[in-house]
Amino acid sequence: MSENLSRMLIQRILANIGAVPDSPEAALRSSDLLLNTPMKIKYEGGPINHNMYAGQLSIGDSKLKGLLIDLTVDDYSEFLFLFRMSELSIHAVKTLYDQTDLGETYLKSYNSEKDSWNELSIEYKGRLMADFDKFTSYGFLWDDCDDYDDLFQAAIKLINLQKG
Repeated sequence: MSENLSRMLIQRILANIGAVPDSPEAALRSSDLLLNTPMKIKYEGGPINHNMYAGQLSIGDSKLKGLLIDLTVDDYSEFLFLFRMSELSIHAVKTLYDQTDLGETYLKSYNSEKDSWNELSIEYKGRLMADFDKFTSYGFLWDDCDDYDDLFQAAIKLINLQKG
């Protein structure tokens, strides 16, 4: 039961940033925020270039930076979203849609002191989902963000960890 609830919370967070299969561009997944350089990942069948989007939300005096990577391959819709509020920990959200037994669905936080990723509690996931719902309902708009290297490096670590 908690795995299904966790999956639903994670997919709701991703929906709030426009990361849903077969959807028109919206929120962070907008052509205005599409980066010129895709992320190249090597698979058994050869390398695939995946679109990346970077943006930021201004929330009071703070900035929420986000990096969305569309990991979709063939009919398998998959997204990885990394975000960071100001100088707080980097968080990573990932899901593979429509496939309950393939891939990983998670919401993790990066611990820079231990150089490790930690899965977050169901309560924390619920609070984050509520926060992203607020951003959407209040009409916050994603702006360009050129300062996403920390998120990109974290994505590389996370992807290498999963392959490894």
